Amino acid sequence: MLLREEMTKCYDQWAESIPKAWHETFRGVTPDKTGHALGGPLGDLQLPTFPPLQASEDEHHCFRAFQTIAPEQVQLIVVGQDPYPNRIQATGRAFEQGSIVQSQVSPSLKRLLQSGIACSRPAYQNRDTQYLEWSLIREEMNDYFDSQDKMTRYFNNLARQGVLSVNAAWTISAVEDVGVEHGILDLKGKVQKVHRDFWRPVMQRLIEKQAEREACTVFLFFGGAARDLLCGLDGVWRNSALVQHDHPSSRGLYFAKPHRNPFALANEFLVKLGGDPIDWSP
Repeated sequence: MLLREEMTKCYDQWAESIPKAWHETFRGVTPDKTGHALGGPLGDLQLPTFPPLQASEDEHHCFRAFQTIAPEQVQLIVVGQDPYPNRIQATGRAFEQGSIVQSQVSPSLKRLLQSGIACSRPAYQNRDTQYLEWSLIREEMNDYFDSQDKMTRYFNNLARQGVLSVNAAWTISAVEDVGVEHGILDLKGKVQKVHRDFWRPVMQRLIEKQAEREACTVFLFFGGAARDLLCGLDGVWRNSALVQHDHPSSRGLYFAKPHRNPFALANEFLVKLGGDPIDWSP
């Protein structure tokens, strides 16, 4: 099936599929099915998208991030860029990793876990300034993430504390096996942008609705694609704060000097706004 057909058909009923608690937030907004990129040559590629729109409660799907948290419970929104480009890894929740094999944690998640444990455990507070420091906490961290059940429990615990982990794009397509003449990295970036443009109106509505609440909300944006959601964004920012940080997939940029732990910054703003700091420790 062509990419444009895949996305418009599979996600036509997205508003009915999202958890009921979020229906009011997204009422009246739709993904951008008429975007220029989707209607151009890229739309003619045969690229299946994932994660799926619907699945059983324990499986990976587009709305996994919204499944365990309601709008009024949110106090921190972590915004990534794209789902993992591997079907079995992309769960529908930003940075959560599916299919843990031999304790192999993705590089992006490693850096976030490193920041999390440094933020929440005094004994590790100085071990979040360079990637090599991961080796100092790796054995302990791997013990907490050597199965998918443990990974899910960690992200569910963050949700119980009010953390919504969502990507700028809710879907992605793997392009490695596509028989085209484009450079693979160039094609990958273009296809990812198609997905981000498709979901952009939905993500901007989410930001607007959460920012206009009286209750405190901190937004933590990782990477340029996440920050791009702020362009042209209208709305009322009542009791909110914004933290912008380089994406953890960029090893050099993520730890660039002067480095501030993004989770520590988010917690500082939460406390200032009257919220509760997040315990990022597994």
